[in-house]
Amino acid sequence: MEVYIGEDYRRGLNLLKDLIETGKTNSKIEFLGMRTLEGSEITGIKRYCRIIEIGHCMEEDFTSLLSESHQKWEQLIGGFPFAVFHKFDMVKGEVVYKAALPMQGPIDIFPMDGLQ
Repeated sequence: MEVYIGEDYRRGLNLLKDLIETGKTNSKIEFLGMRTLEGSEITGIKRYCRIIEIGHCMEEDFTSLLSESHQKWEQLIGGFPFAVFHKFDMVKGEVVYKAALPMQGPIDIFPMDGLQ
């Protein structure tokens, strides 16, 4: 159970500590409501890694994606980079994700070594 709620519990304790010590919390969440988004073509790199390595892995993957598309940015990219998480196992410390870019249409300019 610690694996699943541990971070939330620690965060809650820190927010309570801030409230007691300063009279306010340094956290704000604003829910903007549900939105329907238009679908798009994407290209991305799907990867398995350990959760402790995710920062380095995502930096590497997004750098690769963005450098491949840099030359024709305006013609290719249809929005902001994002990640899709296929698996996030807190107990085993494993994650499978896809670092992705929305594209303005089908593409065929990327090399096929890892890009999907």
